[in-house]
Amino acid sequence: MRMMDALSIVENPVRYNIIMRLDEAGKAAYSDLLDSAGIVGLLDSRGNFNYHLNFLLQNSIVVKEAVVYRLTDKGRAIARFVKEVN
Repeated sequence: MRMMDALSIVENPVRYNIIMRLDEAGKAAYSDLLDSAGIVGLLDSRGNFNYHLNFLLQNSIVVKEAVVYRLTDKGRAIARFVKEVN
């Protein structure tokens, strides 16, 4: 994965928070991810959260298994890259 691709994925704070939460926890339920994004309570924000979670799912960065989400190999590589840059 190119550096610019990884940066464009995590430039949005919602996507960044989802990726870093899953990297830290290994797996998480939807409600845990929503809480970690810091946007609980606002309907517009929940729609925004769903948009970014679906983006990560469609781009094979996150996978859903039953009721939990986890990072794919690609997602873990992005998380490692972000940690190295920080």
